[in-house]
Amino acid sequence: MSAENQIKIAVDVMGGDHAPAIPVEAAAEASLKTNANFLLVGDEQKIKNILDSHRHDPKKIEVLHTFEYIGDDEYPRNIIRQKKDASMNIATDICGRGEAHAVISAGNTGAYILSSIKHIPRLETVNKVAIASLFPTKKFLTGAKKHYSLILDVGANNQCNEEDLLRFAIMGKSYFNILTGEENPKIYLLNVGDEAHKGGKILVNAYQKLSDCKTLNFLGNIEGNKIFNGVADVIVCDGFAGNIFLKNTEGIIESLMDLGKFAARRNFFWKIGLYLLNSGIQKIKPLLDYSEYGGAPLLGFQKIVIKAHGRSNKKAFYNALQMALESYRKNLCGKISEEL
Repeated sequence: MSAENQIKIAVDVMGGDHAPAIPVEAAAEASLKTNANFLLVGDEQKIKNILDSHRHDPKKIEVLHTFEYIGDDEYPRNIIRQKKDASMNIATDICGRGEAHAVISAGNTGAYILSSIKHIPRLETVNKVAIASLFPTKKFLTGAKKHYSLILDVGANNQCNEEDLLRFAIMGKSYFNILTGEENPKIYLLNVGDEAHKGGKILVNAYQKLSDCKTLNFLGNIEGNKIFNGVADVIVCDGFAGNIFLKNTEGIIESLMDLGKFAARRNFFWKIGLYLLNSGIQKIKPLLDYSEYGGAPLLGFQKIVIKAHGRSNKKAFYNALQMALESYRKNLCGKISEEL
């Protein structure tokens, strides 16, 4: 039996804006297109009603019932203790006990991080896990191949020390290699300036540690306005700075789209211009579509942990399932452990 045949992915189907429909529909499609098995955790009757109206392979789908779930507006730290039977907690616990090889949720990010930390062992020497996110760069349009920058952390930890940032770089290197095949990715530290003395004590010390690490291709600091240029493969930062960058980018993209719609409604000539630009817009569209990237891995665990976007549509959640499968097949956790 192949490794792909053996993999079981635990899915919290009650998390996210479109739960449980989207996670169940995506798992149903994945059961037909992959050899993985799926354990769907959530309201059994709702899950079965959705499965009854969608083609799927019943041999590859198992349902574990629970009524309880964690809402997006609930305070993570308290709710993890209070809702032990929530679908998210059950899914991470199953993964942590080795009954599943990977876990996915589109639910409350803070709660998912804490639930994973509670139930899934971390890799040796890892103090803090990191959420890794892909950003397209302008090389995506001008180069021979698609190019992304991998940024971590984008929200798991507001505060990190220099040791944490060093480990983020090592984990990012391993994940970028799995994504692209690049053995020696260019690594940068997100900072307020290019100079080594910029950014305060932690970033100055992190710069030195990254420079001293012989297994990393560390090339110095990078400022936020240069990220989309594509000079960096992996960008390291704490979760506070990374999350601000992530949310700011999402906001700019949404504003540009709204501006285009507004212009098309208000001015006939603008509408004609937008129509003529349509072919170019269609080329750029994949850059802006979060569903292309599926989910963001939480790196640093002994198991594959994937956070899907809270607004995930079927395509996005399906791609998150594919990301989990590919990460397991290419032994992501083992490679990170070896690098560490």
